[in-house]
Amino acid sequence: MSKAMVGTSNSAAYMGYRKIFKGLLREQNYFWASRIVCHILAMDLDERDKKLWRQVETVVKAFDYWDRFDYRSAWEELQGLALFFNMTEQIKNYQDNVERLAGIVEWLKPETHNRNETEEDLFWPPYFVHRPYEETPLLAYDLIRNAERKARMGWFDDAVARLCWAMEMYARFALKRRGISVSFLTDERGTTAGMFENYELLSQLGEPIGKTWKQYQHWIMEAIRLHEGNLKAHRFKPVVREEYEKIHGVLTEFIHRCDMADPYYRVSKRTLSNYPDLPKHVHGLVL
Repeated sequence: MSKAMVGTSNSAAYMGYRKIFKGLLREQNYFWASRIVCHILAMDLDERDKKLWRQVETVVKAFDYWDRFDYRSAWEELQGLALFFNMTEQIKNYQDNVERLAGIVEWLKPETHNRNETEEDLFWPPYFVHRPYEETPLLAYDLIRNAERKARMGWFDDAVARLCWAMEMYARFALKRRGISVSFLTDERGTTAGMFENYELLSQLGEPIGKTWKQYQHWIMEAIRLHEGNLKAHRFKPVVREEYEKIHGVLTEFIHRCDMADPYYRVSKRTLSNYPDLPKHVHGLVL
């Protein structure tokens, strides 16, 4: 008997794995979807199906990395796909987006950021931020989409933490455009430390984002302070859907208004309102 699992492209086992894979992908659970693909590839498939599932494996692994904010690994997976397979237009768009995300991560690092540079790092990142005012804060948008995915899975603690990180990232990005670098302030539970002070600084600098902050300051601080108060009062009490939805509604409306207030953001093709989520199916992703 072959070392491969018993099964063909028409077997009950194959069809069962396929059904599980589709369900996990609809839930955007890329980690477990990639594990199911490994089981499928271990089966005795014909060459056509094996080629298809190898493409799917690479794509799903890329989105798993992306979902965990490992933009570099996600980009490398999609680059590998381009070397061996023809890429669809949809995948090219995702590749362009994650390339920009990876480049912006590098740009946001303080100039004194130390790392052990390898030969590979000499060619990293693949995208450089040359004109900061023409960029949009894709990292903040990506964090919000990530929060929405976590909320759909019922992981409201993680979702709220990511929303707070998005708020911080939005301010950090705006300050970096003015040549001001700040460190991360939000911790893993979503508490905000000195984040509000960054928006106050943007207000003092006369930035449109700072002016919008003044309009939304009361509602944002009320929503986040309530969340932080709940953390302190009920240390192990999980965030509920209603608390997440309140914070999500206030913060996404604020960022949308900031996008419209900033003269560069509002003419960009990439704003929060049209920032794409990661896919729920493979149609259009592989050939």
